[in-house]
Amino acid sequence: SVQAKIYAINALSHLATENENKIVMVRHNDGFLIASLLRIASDVGLKTSSSKLSQQAAKLLGALTCRATASRIGNHPGLLVTFSALACRQDQLASVAAMTIKKLATHIRSNDPCHARLLQALITISYGKSTEVLKWAVKAFAEQASFPNDRVKMISQSGLLP
Repeated sequence: SVQAKIYAINALSHLATENENKIVMVRHNDGFLIASLLRIASDVGLKTSSSKLSQQAAKLLGALTCRATASRIGNHPGLLVTFSALACRQDQLASVAAMTIKKLATHIRSNDPCHARLLQALITISYGKSTEVLKWAVKAFAEQASFPNDRVKMISQSGLLP
C-alpha cells in the first residue's frame, strides 16, 4: 500500500541522518535505492497519498546528499533532468525537488562529471513560477558562485546568460 511505502521511506530517512549510513545506502546494489526513489518521486498520481509518497521519496534523496554521496546521486542517469522537471510543477513536490537540487549544488563542483547537468538543472528551475522554487535556485547559484572554478563553468554554461 502507499501508506506502507511512506512508512518505509520514513524509516530510511531516519537511517539517513548519519553520513556513514548515507554512503552505504547510496552505494548499495549499485545505486538501487537512488533508482527506486527516483522512480517513486517521478510517479506522481492524482491521489493525495501518491503525491505525499513522491514528496517523501524526493525528500529522502535530498537527505541522502552529503559531500561523500552528492556526485554519485548527481551522476545517476536522469536524476537531475527529472528533478528539474519536477521543480517546474505547481505543487509542494516542486519545492522539495528544488531543495534537493540545491543540496546537490552544495557539494558538486566543476570537476565532477555531472556539473554541466547540474547547471542545466539550475537554469531550468530558475524559470519556475513558484517563489519557493526560485528561492532554492538562487541559493544554489550563490553556492556554486562561491567557488572560483565553478564560476568559470557557470559563465560558459549555455543558457545561463542571455
